[in-house]
Amino acid sequence: MAKTKKIVDDLSAVVKFEQWVRFYFIKKDGDDLIIAPEAEHMTKIKALYPDYYELVEAMCLVKMNPQTSQRLILDFIKDHLDGKKYKSTEIHKALDSKDFTTEMYLFNMWLELHDNQLTEQIIGYDEWLALYKTWRTSEQGQKVLLSMESGGLSGSSHENVTVH
Repeated sequence: MAKTKKIVDDLSAVVKFEQWVRFYFIKKDGDDLIIAPEAEHMTKIKALYPDYYELVEAMCLVKMNPQTSQRLILDFIKDHLDGKKYKSTEIHKALDSKDFTTEMYLFNMWLELHDNQLTEQIIGYDEWLALYKTWRTSEQGQKVLLSMESGGLSGSSHENVTVH
């Protein structure tokens, strides 16, 4: 069970990072949405989050939509975790798990509840995670978790976890 939690943590970290990038660096380009960090932000991302830099580069090359976002995340997982850190079957099992679904639901709920606070300025990914973890263990976060565990969230779908 501890290994499954570690896999869920690693997979959800990729999704959370991708959401962080979209949250701060998505721009309108005509009718399209693109990821366009300033050069200084790319330099900081490369220095602070080298494990995810390749994901950011891939995001900057395409028009963004939920399907593209999901494909980029899954490609990153395939290239960096699948067969290198975990077996394919372990990754698929974790992506389909209640733990992954719950974690992504809670994270998206936190984003929704704190949207105004988070948009005031660009907050580093590490600080984002710290804020989320604080909320997750707060009374409000625990209430959301308890409501989910008592039937508030049904089904398991990771198709919508990247929609912001």
